[in-house]
Amino acid sequence: MRSLSKSKAGKILFPLVASVVMILLVSHRLIADGDPLWALATGKWIVVHRAVPRVDPFSWTALGMPWVAHEWGYDLLMYLLASRLGYYGLMLLTWAGLAGFYTFLWLLCKREGKNAQITVMVFTIAVSFSGMFVAARPQVFSYFFFAAFLYLLAWRREYRWFLPVLTLFWANLHASVVLGVIMVGFEAAMRFWFERDRSLLPVAGASFMASLVNPNGLGLWHYAIWLSTNPWNRQIAEWRPPDFMSPVVLYPYIAVFLTLGAALYLHDRNTGNGQKTRGMVAPALYLCVFSYQAVTQVRYFPYLLVIWAVTFLRLTPEDLAPPMVLEGRAGDTIRNERASWVRHQCTPVSEKALHGPLGASAEWTKRAAWKNLRRVEVPLILLAMFAVWYGVVTFPGQGIAANLSPGVAPVGAVGYIETHGLTNRLFNYYTWGGYLIYEGIPVFIDGRDDVYLASTHVFQDYVHATKLETDPDAVFRRYGVQTVLLPKNMPLTRYLEAEPQMWKEVYRGKMGEVFVNATQVGARRT
Repeated sequence: MRSLSKSKAGKILFPLVASVVMILLVSHRLIADGDPLWALATGKWIVVHRAVPRVDPFSWTALGMPWVAHEWGYDLLMYLLASRLGYYGLMLLTWAGLAGFYTFLWLLCKREGKNAQITVMVFTIAVSFSGMFVAARPQVFSYFFFAAFLYLLAWRREYRWFLPVLTLFWANLHASVVLGVIMVGFEAAMRFWFERDRSLLPVAGASFMASLVNPNGLGLWHYAIWLSTNPWNRQIAEWRPPDFMSPVVLYPYIAVFLTLGAALYLHDRNTGNGQKTRGMVAPALYLCVFSYQAVTQVRYFPYLLVIWAVTFLRLTPEDLAPPMVLEGRAGDTIRNERASWVRHQCTPVSEKALHGPLGASAEWTKRAAWKNLRRVEVPLILLAMFAVWYGVVTFPGQGIAANLSPGVAPVGAVGYIETHGLTNRLFNYYTWGGYLIYEGIPVFIDGRDDVYLASTHVFQDYVHATKLETDPDAVFRRYGVQTVLLPKNMPLTRYLEAEPQMWKEVYRGKMGEVFVNATQVGARRT
């Protein structure tokens, strides 16, 4: 079988196929919450006004308040594609981010130079677990840039000046660019500390300056740091710790940490190579940081997957066969043959590969062991065929509205509100804010947390009212709420149902209920 290391197509074909398979698998749920919908509305606003919004144009509670539209570039791209291709435009943009992410993840795995079967297995596991976080949101490009930065810092020192260029794009797609700049600064510090190498210091400085080339300048850094440390964000699912009561969440975490423990146990520490020992410092620090982040905030799990894949492969021994116990001449012969096989399959690490702290323990060379790859080819092909079949069967239509789930878009309730002119001073469920903005209805609150946390107390009032931690009627009077749109069986919904003298239920659908102030004239129930 021809070695994939000899083929340029082999370097990218596997991750590209993986990205196609993944987008087919998740194509029916790319809009998992309201954020993609208000992002589409933002892209449209940018096109209409030919500017990036600096204040909130969508709510009635924070209208005109400062807003850091940190993902404006992604919003614009998504709207331009969706306006021409509909839902397929969202699929195309998400696939582009996935293709970049999986390509650099594959290159990181491949350059560790380990057994082909193990490499493919680790890459496949990482891809499979990442599917839980694939959605039509700019985070998918953050995963792409994160993996690309790791690869360039570890393996492509000659391309280090591409990092500020990538930073420039990243800074206008998502505020997580702060993470990339910190990575470059960390690698520069590590190289200077261990090797007295200053070559990456100007790159780190240029990357920081590139991150400031965005509509918000240094305010992007303030926004990213402030938002990630704001305790009120823990009220939002993606900022909370994982729900380990759910097997879908628990098992990937268990797999990541148990396999790392097993690899650490099997790792050969008696190498006597100071460079290899030093090469584990950066991955160990990355692993500690992102393990903590992923356990405290579920949104960081895809970043942990990248670090897990690199660290696991780096810790994996070159030869996973059990130790030989044969004695005498037969045992010596087998041990000699085994040592000869290892020497031929795994070449020593080059100075170039070990120059940075992320340099691996062995390179994937032309003599890599690919003969046994056929053992994993058949199940992978069958899995890909099943994914393609499933994707074709569940392939979505072109219209965006046809691909919205009731949990994201209460179409019937919103249609009733629009038909009966109940859009004024509407108190809405947080998750449904994106759909209301998409429909052009001013919202009480939506997924743009910084608007409601930094300049107003809207977010806090919403949380207290919906959890009945304060008198909801007092909150409604303070804001002059006239209409309320909530899911069924929510504590606040039951509270309003129990107060027919103050709030009249005028609509009840499969997902949501609509209430109006009892003093409002013309309200009628359907």
